[in-house]
Amino acid sequence: MSTILSIAFAGVIGVLLRYFLSAWIDERVDERVSGYIPWGTLLVNLIGCFAAGFLFHFLAGRSDAPQSQADTVLRIALMTGFLGGFTTFSAYSVQTLTMFRDGQWVWAALNIGISNIGGIALAWAGYTLSRSL
Repeated sequence: MSTILSIAFAGVIGVLLRYFLSAWIDERVDERVSGYIPWGTLLVNLIGCFAAGFLFHFLAGRSDAPQSQADTVLRIALMTGFLGGFTTFSAYSVQTLTMFRDGQWVWAALNIGISNIGGIALAWAGYTLSRSL
């Protein structure tokens, strides 16, 4: 039961942080510069990818130290709960679909490229940083 509650609690924190951070970013981006890119969603996803890569390695623990039940619960709560609530891949998908539907092919392609290539690159960067610590 503690695992489920930990996931739920971390998920709520992730969802709220995603909402407020995405809105904060969107309020600060000049529409003339942003075009049709949903910058709040994009940046939250990229931050989430970096965090996932970092935590993936960092929370795996050292091979010489056994994983405790608390370590396992923390890993599941952060990776599944917090990052599951924080990242917005479903929102990204619908927003990109809307761009395609509205004929904004270049913006949609740019959004896909930045999100996917940037996301993978930042997951790698987070993983690499975590390994170096």
